Amino acid sequence: MGGIARPLLNLSALNIGKMMNDAFGYKLQPPFNPYVKDTSFIQGCYLLPYVGLVGYVGTNPNLNSRASKKLVVGPLAVEAGQDAVIRTLLYQRKDELVEPYNMTISEFTNRISKLRNRLASTGVKDEGLTVPENLGAENETTNNIISADVNSLGYARTQSSIDLFGTEKTQVLCSDNDVLDLEACEHEHFVASSVSPTDLNAQFPVDTHGSVIFRGAPWKPDIGSWLLSCGSVSSAIDVEEVSLFRAFKLPLVSDGSLAADWTTVDEDVFTTNSSKHGWCNVDPEDAYSLKVKFNEECACRHDCYAGKFCELPTLCSCVNQCSGKGHCHSGSCECDSDWYGIDCSIPSALSPMREWPTWLQPKTDKFSDKLQLNSDSMSIKVVIEKKRPLIYVYDLPPEFNSHLLEGRHLKYECVNRVYNEDNRTLWTRHLYGSQMALYESILASPHRTLNGEEADYFYVPVLDSCLISRADDSPQLSLRKHRGLRSSLTLDYYKKASDHIIDRYPYWNRSLGRDHIWFFSWDEGACYAPKEIWNSMMLVHWGNTNSKHKHSTTAYFPDNWSFISPHRRGNHPCFDPEKDLVLPAWKKPDPGALFFKFWDRPRKERTILFYFNGNLGSAYGGRPQKRYSIGIRQKLAEEFGSTPNLEGKLGRQHMNNVIVTPVRSLQYHEELAKSVFCGVLPGDGWSGRMEDSILNGCIPVIIQDGIFLPYENVLNYNNFAVRIQEDEIPNLIQILQRINETEVDFMLANVQKIWQRFLYRDSILLEAQRQKKIFVKEEDWAIDYSKLEQDDALSTFIQITGNSLTTPMLLLSSDSVTGYTVKLNRQIWPGQKNIEAIVL
Repeated sequence: MGGIARPLLNLSALNIGKMMNDAFGYKLQPPFNPYVKDTSFIQGCYLLPYVGLVGYVGTNPNLNSRASKKLVVGPLAVEAGQDAVIRTLLYQRKDELVEPYNMTISEFTNRISKLRNRLASTGVKDEGLTVPENLGAENETTNNIISADVNSLGYARTQSSIDLFGTEKTQVLCSDNDVLDLEACEHEHFVASSVSPTDLNAQFPVDTHGSVIFRGAPWKPDIGSWLLSCGSVSSAIDVEEVSLFRAFKLPLVSDGSLAADWTTVDEDVFTTNSSKHGWCNVDPEDAYSLKVKFNEECACRHDCYAGKFCELPTLCSCVNQCSGKGHCHSGSCECDSDWYGIDCSIPSALSPMREWPTWLQPKTDKFSDKLQLNSDSMSIKVVIEKKRPLIYVYDLPPEFNSHLLEGRHLKYECVNRVYNEDNRTLWTRHLYGSQMALYESILASPHRTLNGEEADYFYVPVLDSCLISRADDSPQLSLRKHRGLRSSLTLDYYKKASDHIIDRYPYWNRSLGRDHIWFFSWDEGACYAPKEIWNSMMLVHWGNTNSKHKHSTTAYFPDNWSFISPHRRGNHPCFDPEKDLVLPAWKKPDPGALFFKFWDRPRKERTILFYFNGNLGSAYGGRPQKRYSIGIRQKLAEEFGSTPNLEGKLGRQHMNNVIVTPVRSLQYHEELAKSVFCGVLPGDGWSGRMEDSILNGCIPVIIQDGIFLPYENVLNYNNFAVRIQEDEIPNLIQILQRINETEVDFMLANVQKIWQRFLYRDSILLEAQRQKKIFVKEEDWAIDYSKLEQDDALSTFIQITGNSLTTPMLLLSSDSVTGYTVKLNRQIWPGQKNIEAIVL
């Protein structure tokens, strides 16, 4: 195997028993022993062959030589046969109870397969003897003698990783582009020896709440340990960026066809619907010929998008404001000559190198200025020093982003900023602005790459917040065939985007989309993601695992996803904590909150025990919300309401230091900063209450069963938050009062350490840099936010995605069994690159 270590396996009863404990999440009593009887032995055998099998399947397509293919196909055939025999024998007994555990053999296999999926962190590629119908062959069976996808094709490990299960001398592998150099590890004070989870726990012990602290944040132990070990020594690597364009013309995509024409204005984006007042309600031809005057809600002055460009760079909201290399037309960039991309940040070979963005600045000692010219194209290759993870951002056609930005009804929708008549920045309160904030930050990030061959992840920028907010009133986004369901329309848009990248780019099929990232920012999150993309990582604000709420719970019919056919949606949950991530919502930058340090308000100044301010339903004259959330809020108000309802009644347990009110307060943030605990309840889907609480230094009290909050699958919430079950609402205050002052101080201190992770500071600073080029005097928000130094939402996102490149594959409490996932982007033997192999 080209010099890769092949350590022995520890097949002792003790070790296999520990694997079974991990699969079930608790210690089996008595410990499982595979050597007690024949059935137990076959169950023990189930642990091994399939792991190698999917590794060979993933490796084979990447091999060039016949000899190498033969080397892999031989073991593949043998292990496939072994796996088939083992699974057949177990299937014949699948309903038998395994004594004394009172669980069936089928349940044992499902637990083992889920363990391997969880530790691999690459979605479903391992299945037990029975599966949900949506994972069965052709989506029509739950029986699963052979583990395969819905098309009855074998799963493949294709994220360029190697899993090592060793007993003695194990090579240390980390999150760089190669096998980590042992001397480099030693130089970085990393223990470069046989490293087991026990060793990691010894190096990075957990705190009293079971957390490992990395850069101030309390992480779950496995993630925190690896961030501190491999993550902390990740060194810069050289990446060859390729820019290929037609000479003096337009960029190409990988299949040689033309990409979007970023040098012209998109004219077919306005609507004539008069149901909403706004700049979109005009005839496009009249708009561009200046025959009409625009409503005061116009996103920008008409001369910005009529060919008479503003004296200042823009009054419009465009992606990264066209990077200073183009003109903004409401939402669509018209790039200058020799600049390309949705934000005009991609240079051609003719663009002066000194003007290239910082994320594309080459290492001078490795820069080659030799142009390869022919009659149709020119290309230039540069070597740039970067750190993983490397993210490739698709340049999608305008219908998926810039058309939607250009055609939004109201200027404050689906963006995080607009501009006043003096071209000063106006930050919006639109919670969905996080989608634009993250998108712009990734585009300008040093982790961005134009080289898909080197990329670890592929970001697909469909702007669903813009799509949904204008779906009701835009003729070209007709809801007629979707029966008025914006959720159905959105599913179609994401499906069209996936069809586009599959058809035009080679990257999807390499991993079946497992290394792709999609953002579903709207209220119901990824509930209506098309089934074809569910393998991917979903970024959402609504972490509904469907463990309690298995159907759409929104009160707003157009967003209901329960009516979407399973043929289109499949039967996936809204959120899978094994692969997806909940991100914070956008919150308007507040220099006043920074000045008064609301997040740092000491305990003695927090005189309110519990605080919640928001819609409490019809009993208080409030608007209807989804049945689920309003039920929780009603229960809270019935017990602790501090404002009389329409019948003049207060909550049964109302008290002076508990505020539960629907009355809007002009001092909302001040009141949060005076509170010890703050309620985090759902809205019509997710709400921004978690962010409000954290950003004002208040301990979140989460009351929403089965719902993950931002970063909850990676951070240890026990350090800074309290979870209350919905049926415990009557006991809420008693529960909070039982928390001693030492624990309260501990949680408040942790909130102060993580609050910036709920803030999109990078997006704010990008805007500050743009404004600094225009104005001499910086605004207060730019000065104040530039002083913040802790990791923000972008940094946290990068750390989490980077961690998945180094996540331990076998986290067992054992001194003799270790496992690692490793990113390889160098040849292991001639002709071999970007492989994943299972070495046993």
